Amino acid sequence: MLEVFGKPFVDFAGSGYIAFSDGSRSAISFRFVQLHNGELFLLAKQREEAGCVPIDCINNSAISISGILDDRRVFETRSTPFLKSAQISFPDSGSSGFLFLLTDVAIGDGENRGTTRFHLTNLIFVGTEKFVAENGSYMLYLPIKILGLKLGIYPVSDYKEQKNIIDATRQSRVTAFVEIPTNDWNIFDAKIMMDNLCWLLSFARGTKINWICATGFNLDNKITISEYRSAITWNYTGLSAIGSQPLESENRLELMNFIESSYELFSNLRKEYSIQETIDTIVFAKIGNGFLEFRGMLLSTAIDGFRARWATKNKREFIFDKADFTKRKSKLEKAVVATFESLVNGDSNKDKRRQLYEKVKELNRRSFFDILKELNKSMSVGLEDSQMDHFKDNRNELVHSGRFSGNRDDDLEAYKNEFWKILAFADRLILGLLGDSRKGLVWTRNLRISDL
Repeated sequence: MLEVFGKPFVDFAGSGYIAFSDGSRSAISFRFVQLHNGELFLLAKQREEAGCVPIDCINNSAISISGILDDRRVFETRSTPFLKSAQISFPDSGSSGFLFLLTDVAIGDGENRGTTRFHLTNLIFVGTEKFVAENGSYMLYLPIKILGLKLGIYPVSDYKEQKNIIDATRQSRVTAFVEIPTNDWNIFDAKIMMDNLCWLLSFARGTKINWICATGFNLDNKITISEYRSAITWNYTGLSAIGSQPLESENRLELMNFIESSYELFSNLRKEYSIQETIDTIVFAKIGNGFLEFRGMLLSTAIDGFRARWATKNKREFIFDKADFTKRKSKLEKAVVATFESLVNGDSNKDKRRQLYEKVKELNRRSFFDILKELNKSMSVGLEDSQMDHFKDNRNELVHSGRFSGNRDDDLEAYKNEFWKILAFADRLILGLLGDSRKGLVWTRNLRISDL
């Protein structure tokens, strides 16, 4: 049954119990899988046991699932299971079962971690040094150093197969893993580090890279616990901002240098301005779903959102102090109405007066462009005035009319170029915020409209 979702990343069988909100429980045998896109499924089949009730997820809410796998490891859900399908038939046995969608699962009960291995999706690999893989072959891995910790990003043993699937289908696949020493380090901090690393990798490679599984090893290199999560993953896209030519030797260190030099600054920007939200939106706009205008709006929204958070944090939203402006607002309203007195008198013009009053409130709000220019200067982003002017024109046109600036309805090539310019602007903004001074990032690829 679960094969309809594709070949899983992990696949385990076991037996256990479904616990319900009324305190009852059902005895089950089950199969648990995680797909390469991170989704977690559990197929439960009723089994007889004294003191247990029949499975009834329609009238009774399941709150947890736990049990023992066939390899004797402990299995438990860490969040509420979601019933996806009821009464799924098993043609081979004539029985039926229930399909659950899970979000967070732990397997194992050990806590003595020597190393934690995080598996990543969608990282088309860039390595600099060789190691011996599990299959005995020599492969490249990428050593990086973050906050004094030496990490390694390794390709999975079936990397070539997974990369071929990505090339053919653009589906999300598990392609790499990162090992973090955690014997003297809090696992919670390790997960935060991995989240940060994945966002930086996502921006650099232009596709959503996320960790979907964390496996803990003890000092004897034996697995003590595995954690699986249904993390957000998207189909692969290859519009890289960093290290776009992995096969050329001079670019092999580019990704490593970017991660190491920008990690600490990214961590601070995440805390202060939620820069990860901006990166996620930029990456989503690169995926290729929807019209170019829609994707251009997404990019504009990403930049606008960061600008707004920066302005709020630094109290740069308004021209004058908000309290000082409020004291004078009533005088402004009267002056505006007096100016248009002959046009807004009488009950029939009541709505026009209301609209004028609403506009008065906006007089104290600084313009999008003024805040963007100040952000650029204050944070040493390095955007040029001509780039900001061009982006402003496109952003305003997209917001107000749903089109790129200029009359280009019948020129697909020009439309494509306008999208590339907005995309390049967004990438430059993030690079500048992360302290990268490169200015040569220009999207000049000769792609067809279908490639977008």
